[in-house]
Order: sequence, then structure tokens, then C-alpha cells
Amino acid sequence: MGQSEEQVGLEVTAKSETSNADAHFADVADAADDLEDLSVKYDSTPEKNEENEKNEPEDEEGKVSDITSVESGEDSPPRLKYTRLTKLPPRFFDKDPVSACIFNEKVFIFASHSGLIHLCRPDFKPIRTFKGHMTSILSVDTDGTYFASGSMDGTVLIGSIEDETDITRFDFKRPIYSVALHRSYKSTKAFLSGGTGGKLVYSMRSWLGQRQDTVLGEGNGPITMIKAVDDIVFWSNDAGLHVTQLNTQKSLIDVTLPPDFPRAEMYWPRFHLIDSTRVLIGWVNHIWLFIIQNPHSMHNATSKILSSAASSFISGGMEEKQVEIERHAILDDDMLISGISEFNDNLLILNYIAPEPTKDPKTGRKVLSSHPPELIIINRVTLEEESVDVVALNSYSGLGFNDYHLHQYISPSKEARWYLISANDGVVVQEFGLQDKLAWYKAKGWYLEAWSMSAQWLDKTDRLNIAMKQVNKFVSHDQWREAAEFMGNALKTEVELDTKEYCGHVSEEWNNWLQNFVDAGHLEVISDQLPSEAMNVTDSGISSKYYNLSLNHFLDSGDYATVSELILKWDHKLFDLDDITYRIGEKLKEYDDAGPIDDDDNSSDALRQLRRLYVDLCVEQDRPEICIDHLIRLEDPDLLQFLDEHHLIGQNLEKLPTIMRISGEKRDMTCKDIEKLRKELAVNISILVENSHELLPADIIKVMDDAGMDYISYLYLERLSKVESLLVECLEDEMVELYASYNKAMLSGFLNKHKNYSIEKAIAVCERMHCIPELAFLLSKVGENKKALTLIIDELDNPQMAIQFTESVNDKDLWDYLLDYSMDRPDFVRALMENAGDTIDPLPVVNRIPEGVEIKGLKEALVNITRNMELDDSIYKLILQIIWKEVVDASHEYRGLRLEGYSHEPLNNRIRASMETLIKIPLNSNAKASLVTERELLGENYVWKGESKAPTEKIKHVSYIKGWLMRRKNEGKSFGV
Repeated sequence: MGQSEEQVGLEVTAKSETSNADAHFADVADAADDLEDLSVKYDSTPEKNEENEKNEPEDEEGKVSDITSVESGEDSPPRLKYTRLTKLPPRFFDKDPVSACIFNEKVFIFASHSGLIHLCRPDFKPIRTFKGHMTSILSVDTDGTYFASGSMDGTVLIGSIEDETDITRFDFKRPIYSVALHRSYKSTKAFLSGGTGGKLVYSMRSWLGQRQDTVLGEGNGPITMIKAVDDIVFWSNDAGLHVTQLNTQKSLIDVTLPPDFPRAEMYWPRFHLIDSTRVLIGWVNHIWLFIIQNPHSMHNATSKILSSAASSFISGGMEEKQVEIERHAILDDDMLISGISEFNDNLLILNYIAPEPTKDPKTGRKVLSSHPPELIIINRVTLEEESVDVVALNSYSGLGFNDYHLHQYISPSKEARWYLISANDGVVVQEFGLQDKLAWYKAKGWYLEAWSMSAQWLDKTDRLNIAMKQVNKFVSHDQWREAAEFMGNALKTEVELDTKEYCGHVSEEWNNWLQNFVDAGHLEVISDQLPSEAMNVTDSGISSKYYNLSLNHFLDSGDYATVSELILKWDHKLFDLDDITYRIGEKLKEYDDAGPIDDDDNSSDALRQLRRLYVDLCVEQDRPEICIDHLIRLEDPDLLQFLDEHHLIGQNLEKLPTIMRISGEKRDMTCKDIEKLRKELAVNISILVENSHELLPADIIKVMDDAGMDYISYLYLERLSKVESLLVECLEDEMVELYASYNKAMLSGFLNKHKNYSIEKAIAVCERMHCIPELAFLLSKVGENKKALTLIIDELDNPQMAIQFTESVNDKDLWDYLLDYSMDRPDFVRALMENAGDTIDPLPVVNRIPEGVEIKGLKEALVNITRNMELDDSIYKLILQIIWKEVVDASHEYRGLRLEGYSHEPLNNRIRASMETLIKIPLNSNAKASLVTERELLGENYVWKGESKAPTEKIKHVSYIKGWLMRRKNEGKSFGV
């Protein structure tokens, strides 16, 4: 385009009015009478409007420059830009007005009122210019290979684009207004024409090679438009718009003009082909959208006998198509559509402004005052005007409606442009592109908008320069905060994408502007915008002094929240970490020396945040020992974990009570349930246990006991005994005390399982803590059975427990003591009667019952005893028979072995000399049974004390041993052997 267009003195004014899409066209016939007739003779050197000449600077030919101007106060860039055509032959426009033109993808054609035809490529490279007609050429058409022109001289000229000798002239004797080539002209030589004769003539080559004309329509005034789309012809006359199909020569649709429509011959319709199925036609202020449909494809068998010319003309057979009006819209009354096209998804309208009659101030005569045309973008859906540009073309004064043309051209790169052609001037219209908008914003000083809209496509360095101009604009208006926020966005870099050179440029801008902020006393507004990571630069990047100045400023002003936020946000390599850590430590020391701060103080939260930050910085610098006192002040529940991670528990043993206290939900944990404490302190107790090889349990117990936190000692020893039982053997006396205080339910089990505690101390503890069952157990261990039994009877009043205790001791004297001591207690007597049987002889119980003592259930107990004795007698007899049979069998076996000389393994001297009860115990399924004494199996305190001479006594003895073994098994205890 740069070789074919020039922007020279082209004035474009944007208007802001909106249109009423539903307004109907008013009667403009009176005004039209004053317009120039189409047959007016054009002077070879038309006069130029004085006003236009003033606005026409002499530009260098072929130069393209930004000459678009808009009204002052416009707040958005224009939608269109304009450049002037300068590469046509010298006569065109200036001496020979252009009367018709067409823009094909292969060729551009311009025709003049003097009959000249100029053919050129889309880049305006000339093909040839020649005299084609004697007078004005009013219509041109081309298929890219051939062209056609129709003139006021009544002739139609058809020729080849490339071959200047291939040209034919047809004389129709009447002025031709419109001409159109058939889609297959090369083979059919067919075309359409029409004009003042009022006939739509379809001309084609006959059988003999002669021209044969067929009239497809006539009457109702001259033919003002003919356009062919495939085999569909759109044409117009005074009656309206018509659509005819060439293949069938049928009229498909007729659009009648309304009664108030102006003279059709004065205002020719404008045609735009959207695609092969959609057609846009604008006429005066009406717009029609036609849809071409092909619902049926009916093959005509007679096509086989047609001539080759006719057959090629009717390619594809006789297909009857349909054309429908999809939409009809009426624009404002003052709209005269002298050109129509598409603009993206909207409509582009060239509006002709009708001349207004005025008086010449010099002569006083009535003259017409002309106006430049308007180029309007109309919303395709709402029909509202989105943009209106007044395009002041050269020498527009005196031009009529039909002297303007608007054509769209799509380049091979799919770039759309529009050619606005008048008789005396030509303009290329393009969409206002990104670069154009950028230049427009920069020219108006709107750098923020320029920077925002160029994010995806402009070179980063160029965009950075724009951003710096905007920063300077903010600062010049004393808008430092806005400048800082904008810099935070504009000076961002991407390490992986941006080059070192670009990052260096950015860091240089940062350093320059940061110094300006410091000098102006506005450093605080930009601190939050500083980059949080180091830039990818070869030099030092942004100076660390600005980071240090920012942190020191907020620290000195008491804005600890901002200090914390910035340090957490910034890479610590960007500032002096040691210095800021030291300054924070000194600031905290001042507060700590001054005394505690009220929790309701607003500075309390910020100070806690600063203290937490100080702890993190000290850890980062590998100085965790400094953090402990600060973490205690913070009441950090994870403090013990911190000490464990940094191996500092041993160095801070004396602080353990405080640390454990702040780990709970409440400070006063003594009022809590031990189970709740176990859950709350589970993590800390586990940490202490894991460090038991470095921290002596005795030291931990001492520290906790001294602090009055023996419940911690209990939880600690309880857990430690499960993990490392050897470590607590020397602390069993303390554990007895702790179990008695915090878990009496487990005390009995502890006393049974462990042996390293002092029984005397344990008895004292149980007496003090009133642990009766455990005290009875301890008394029995030291032989105080009667005292233990007395405690069970008097303190616990539990007959079952007393009976079980007596059975476990199995001492006849203790049984007598139980019987004698229980006789004044009916519940005990009943329990003894109910348990009479294997271990309790009911007769001594009954004999000891005092007279007059009422015992509930005694009768039922006696009945049960009698029944049980009878049952026992029967069972004993059966057992006796079994034993007798076994004895007889064993006697026969041993007698047989003796006769065979079998030798039995002799008893060892210890067993032989003891003369005690022997028990045969199988070791496993494969080995022989082992003989052990009752004392070895049961223990000294549990040997059967009764007689074992009579069979019933032996049975009771065996039952006692079995019962004792079962109890030991149920309790999970081991045997003596």
C-alpha cells in the first residue's frame, strides 16, 4: 500500500451522533431537483473548493503519513484511518474525474468521464491505460481475466486483462448504466447490460458465433444496477430491486419500492457481496440482506442435447434456486447510502450529504452548499451508529450522489481495506490498528492507555520507555502513590524469559526512580512495590540500600506489621540481613526492659509478629539459642519441638516446667483430668521420652516436682516404662506415689508386676492415699494376712473379695478367722454359704451362725448346698470308678513290665525325701512328662494345707490345684516352673 497511496491533506472529523434505525426516509425530491443530472458534462480541469485547497498541503508523491485528525476532547482512538491514493495516472482525479471503478483480487480498474480505462495490479502496478469510450464510463466489471465497461455513448467494451488485442465493442445505441460479465465469460461470451433503454439484456454467443440478445426484464425506467452472483442476477430500475436466475430465466423475487422513495434514477443502489450465499444491498436509507439457497439439485436430461456453449453456460444443470430477504432495515431519514460494505461484524456505510441551498454572499444568487461524505460504522444487530467520520475529500463541492464509490478489498494476507473513491479524489480506508492506536495515545500523552494496550505485542524495551513517561506524568502531578503502584506493574521481569540487557535496563530505571522517591520523602509508598527477587542482570541490579532504607524506615516508625510483611516477601539476599536482625533484636530488648504490654494494646499483635519474625531470622542465621526466651514470651506451644530439633533441651532443663505449662490449653493444668492432659501433652511427653538417654529421668522428675508439676512426672514415667522399662526401675517408689495420685486403677497391676519398690514405702503411700485393695495386697506380701483380711471386711465390705483373698492364702487359721469375723455380717454369711463347695466346708459355717441372726437367702443356700453335695457324691463315685479302673490298668501294666524286667526312672533324692504331693506336667507332645512337687509349682504360700488321705480329700486337693492354675492363667501370670 505504501507504493500506491498517500496521505495528503486528508481531513477526517469524528462525529458522535447516534442514529435512529427505525426512522423512515423523508421526501427529498425537492432537494434532489437541485442536484446535478447524471449527464452533466465534467470540465477537464474542475475547480477546487477554496476551503479544500487551504487544507491540501503538498506532500511528496507516494508518501504515507499520519494525517488523521479528530475533534478535540475525543476520549477514544478512531476506528478508521485514511490514506490518499497517488499512484493513478496524472490525469485521473485532477483533470479527468473518475466515474467508475472495481477492485478484484487480481486487478483494479478505474474509468473516467472522458472514456479512459486504467488497468493495474492490486499493488497499483500499471497494466495499461487506454481510451475505451467517447464519453463517461458509468460501469465496469471484471472476473479477473476479462473486463467489461459500459458508457454513456451506448457501447459496451469487453476485453482481456492481459491481451490488449483481445477486445470487443458492442453498440446498444442507448446509454449504458450498468454491465456485468457472466461467471464463465471465457467460454460463454455472455454478459448482461442495461441503461436508459429500460431493458435488462442478456447477451451471449449464438450457434453461429453471433451475438444473441435476450431481454430478461423491461419497463419501469432505466436499469441502474446489474450484479451477477453465480447464475443469480440482482438488478434494479424505478420499480425496485429484482432477482432473476439465468439458468431458468425466472424471476425469483421482486422488491417494490415504497411510494415515498426518491427518484430511483438519481440514487443508484449500492451492492456488496459478503460471500457466495449472502448479498448486501443499500439503497437511499434502506438495507436488504439477501440469502441465496439451493434446496434442490435437479438434473435436466435435455442438457445432453444442448450446444457446448449452452452446456458450459448451464454448468451443473438446471438448478432452481431460492432467494430470500433475511433482513430489511431502514436507517435515519437523512441517510443516503452511496456505499456499503462489512466492517468486522458491523456495517460500513458511506453516507452522502445532500447539498443545501444557500445564497452566495457576493452575488446573492441561490447556490448549493456541498458537504463532504460521512463514513459510518453501524452496529449490525442494533443498527446504532458506533463511529461517524466526516471525510473531507479533495474538491467534493459540486459532486453528486453517484460520484462516490466504496469497495472492499481483501489482500492475500487476509487484510481488509476499503477504497473510498470520488470523482476527484481517492482514499484508502483501513481499520485503526494496534500501532495506530499506540501512536494516537502517545500523541495525546495518554501513556497509561498506551502501555496497557501494548502488553502482548510491543517490544518490551519500547513499552518500558512508555511506562517511564507515565511515571514521570504521575510524579509531575504529585501522584507519588499512583506512580509507585504503576512502577510495581510496569517494571516486573521474568527471569526465564527476559534478557539480561532488558533486566539491566529495568534495574537502572528502578535505581533512578527510587532515588527520586527518597529525595522527595516518599520512599514508604514504593517499598511494597520493590521486586521480591533478584533480577537476571550482569551488574548488581537494584541497590540494596533502598531495601535497607525501607526496612529501617518502617522499623523506626513502629510499623512492625509492614516490616514483617516486607521481610517475608523479599529475598533475603536483597538487603543486609545481619543488620536488620540486630536492629529488630535491639527494638525487642527495649520493649522487654520496659515491662509487659497489655494484651488489649493495639501494638501487642504487631509486636508479637515482630518477635516471631526475629525468631525466624535468628534460626536462618543458625542462632536458635537466642530464640528460646522469645518463644516463651510468645507462648509457643511447639517450643519443646523447637528445642528438640536444635538439640537444646539439655541446656534448658530448668525451663521445662514453663515450656510444658504453655503447651496446654490453659495455664492452670492441675484442674484438668489426667486423660485430657495425656492428650494435650502427648507430643511433648514423647519428645522427653525420646531424649531419655541424654536427659536422666531423675533430673526431669526433680525439675517437675520442684515446680509442683508431678502430673508431668507421672505422664513421663508412665510412657517411659512402656518404652524403656529398665530406666524406671530405680524410680518405682516415685511411680507408686504417682499412680496412687493420678491413676489408682492401675496401681494394683503395677504393684503385682514390679518388685523394685519398697513395700514399706508403698504401704505408707497406700495408707495415706486410702488405696485399700492395694494395701491389703501389700500386707499379704509381708505376712499380715489377718490385717489385710480385716481391711477388706471393714473398709471395703466386700465378701467376695474377702473369700477370694482367703482362698488365695489357703490357710486354715485364716479361714477360721474369716468365719468367726463374718458371723455378725449377714451378707458375708450368705456369701460363704453360696460359695460352699470345693474350698469351703459348709458345716463349720452353719455351726458358727449365732442364734437369732436373720440371714436372707439362707434356706435357698442350704438347699443348694444339699443338692450340690448329692451331686458331688454322685460325681465322686463316678470319678472313683474311673480312678479305680485306671489304677487296675496301671497295676496290670506295671506288673507286666516288672515281669519283663522294665526299669522305671528313679525319683531324685530331693523328691524322694520330701514325701510331698507330686504333679506330672507334660513339657511338650514329644517329650516325657516331668514330675514336680506342689511347692515348686504353686509356691510356698499356696501349698494345699488340708488332708489328702481319703478319696474325697484327694479330689478336693486336685480341684484346688486346677483352680489355682486356671486363675494364674487368666491373670496372665507365670508359674513357678
